[in-house]
Amino acid sequence: MITRLKIKNFKSFLDAELKLGPLTVLIGTNASGKSNLRDALRFLHGVGRGYSLPEIVGEKWGEAGYLEWPGIRGGFKELTFNGTLAENVLLDLIQVPLLENNTVLNNFIEIDMKNKVYRYKIDCNKDYSFRNEYIYNVERSKLPSDQSEYWIKSIAKSVFQEYKKLEVQKLSSKKLDQVYEERSDYVYFKLIVSSFRFFDLSPYEMKRPSLPGQTKLTDRGENLSSVLYSICKEQSGKELLLEWLSELTPQDVVDLEFIEDYQGRILVHLVEKGGNKISAYSASDGTLRFLGMLAALFSPKPGKIYFFEEIENGIHPTCLHLLVQLLEQRAKATGIQIIVSTHSPLILDYLSEESLEYASLIHRNDAKLGSKIIPLTQIENFGDVKSIERLSGLHAEGWFETIMSLLEEGEDEL
Repeated sequence: MITRLKIKNFKSFLDAELKLGPLTVLIGTNASGKSNLRDALRFLHGVGRGYSLPEIVGEKWGEAGYLEWPGIRGGFKELTFNGTLAENVLLDLIQVPLLENNTVLNNFIEIDMKNKVYRYKIDCNKDYSFRNEYIYNVERSKLPSDQSEYWIKSIAKSVFQEYKKLEVQKLSSKKLDQVYEERSDYVYFKLIVSSFRFFDLSPYEMKRPSLPGQTKLTDRGENLSSVLYSICKEQSGKELLLEWLSELTPQDVVDLEFIEDYQGRILVHLVEKGGNKISAYSASDGTLRFLGMLAALFSPKPGKIYFFEEIENGIHPTCLHLLVQLLEQRAKATGIQIIVSTHSPLILDYLSEESLEYASLIHRNDAKLGSKIIPLTQIENFGDVKSIERLSGLHAEGWFETIMSLLEEGEDEL
């Protein structure tokens, strides 16, 4: 799994590191840098999708004239740390492949602001840099489509067989196709970052009917009905959905039905115990948002990392402990790594001890120093305070930000 993300000279981050676990929780005030952290992950996702630097930062339009990629907020002008003229920006993704020896693989994406290209590097002692306009011209069909655990293991093993014997190479564009076939480390990296998912679920989009066979939920929640339909094809899948629905909604839902319109599109209906049917058109926004989370987490084609913005939106406070339980259980069962941002103090109270290890404060007290990422468990006196105070109370009172500001002031005086 991915264990760390290091960021240098990117947006509000001068030099920061995020520790990642099965469930990673981000807290922080508005404008602290949470959305900039999401942008860093989205940048890596754009690399995985094969976009050039101008397309990642700007926009990517499909051949039919639709917007395929909305770009990074602020464009080139605000991509570097606080708008400085930094020549290079570094995103360092550190992951542990499925290997017996637990060797750590470091993947660097260096953004060359001067030449408007980015380069892929592996490990601090190896440099396989390519201009992106060449390396991404290789046909996508050459990438294996099988993403099974067996295939991932074979890729990971070959990474290190190569990586130990290869030396730094100066390669011409004519050789790139051949090298690409042999460069399983790059294929492995691209496979992971291309499967990142960023959810900002919109009840309006989830109310739309969709065609059966569309098994991937979009970032805004389109295709909800068809994804739920694909999950319900297996009786065990339907039972899990109904079990979680009964836990998190006051409705006594006993079944899910998918009614087809004259165009062949289907729309999910919640069937209550008395036989009453409620369509997605009439379902509450909170119910739809929760259905969207279920569709993403139980999808037959899951991604590698899921990022949910403000996970508590539309969910009643009395149900938040069940939501945290769902996220922790699915992360453990599927291997999906889940990152959530939240402004809800209660979320912290419901985290397991393991998840609490991966809860971080995004803090920005001084624009010159930039945004910092601080694991909650590493904040001074955290353990002592936690033993006598609920974390929700500390969060609601701004204790985390206050203690960090005091510590920074003390460092300045020294």
